[in-house]
Amino acid sequence: MDLYKDQDFCRQVIMDNYERPNKRIEKDDLNNFLKFNNNSDSCIDNITIFMKIENNIIKEMFFSGIGCAISTSSSNIICNLLINKTIDEANEILSNYSKMIKAEEYNQELLGDLNVFNNISNQPNRIKCSTIGTDACKEIIRGING
Repeated sequence: MDLYKDQDFCRQVIMDNYERPNKRIEKDDLNNFLKFNNNSDSCIDNITIFMKIENNIIKEMFFSGIGCAISTSSSNIICNLLINKTIDEANEILSNYSKMIKAEEYNQELLGDLNVFNNISNQPNRIKCSTIGTDACKEIIRGING
């Protein structure tokens, strides 16, 4: 059985990453980190992603800010997922996540626990919540690629 089709399992992963995010930080002055702040016009979500890149590899990531369970957990999951990935690998993960959110065909194997949001397309009011952190990641990468 595919665990990501089990809504109880998905809810548990979301709540674990919301209640105990291991990549949330309180300070915003990280040296040698690129950062991008993304916020929502329609709710309290205000997330900043911090990314340290060395030799085209994402060495470390964190996030700060406030957000609902969906935005906090998706930001925490993406921070864990992209560490030690190349920029190309990160782009492929982010692209596949966007496809999943839009209910398009995607590669589930690349997304790890981001798969818990596989039904978010059925909740259009939660799409921004689920992409606030990943969109910030895209902006950081776009900035380094010029």
